[in-house]
Amino acid sequence: MIFHNSPILYAHMKEPSARHKELSERSRLTWTAAGHIDHFSVILIFIVSLLSAAALIIWSVVSQPDIGYITSWFPEVGTALVILGGFGFAVTNSLAEEIIFRGILWEGISFLIGKGFLCIGVQALIFALWHYKGFPGGPAGSILVFLWGLLLGILRARTGDMHAPMIAHFFSDMVIFLLLFFKICY
Repeated sequence: MIFHNSPILYAHMKEPSARHKELSERSRLTWTAAGHIDHFSVILIFIVSLLSAAALIIWSVVSQPDIGYITSWFPEVGTALVILGGFGFAVTNSLAEEIIFRGILWEGISFLIGKGFLCIGVQALIFALWHYKGFPGGPAGSILVFLWGLLLGILRARTGDMHAPMIAHFFSDMVIFLLLFFKICY
């Protein structure tokens, strides 16, 4: 039986080293904490959303991608249900991807290399590679997604939380859905 107040138990314990304190501080899950979205951050969300929408529309018009593999997922139901499904897609996809990329992955990268621009760049690169077969896809689409990942990372770094990139991501996902929807219908 171990006695919790035993001097023998504490005899070999030392004060935590500076490195241990640093690792403990860096390993906290900051993506779950509330940050601060100020007026400038709201403007940045708006700008990122507009840039993303413009880039998606231009890419879609210029590249004329084959979207059959994506639109085949759309069920044969009424228009109202497809639109509701598109909204649901935008909500769940933006939440899931932001938790993965600007949450969990961000924490791991920042733990290893810090929270500077290198962290923003690495998470954006992984985000772009993840979307290579998506919409936008291919080499040109991946470059767009990389740039967008940089902007989402800057929003994450600036506000200190997940809300700003989630909001911008939601609007981009709605644009993607609408582009796909109109390509099917018209």
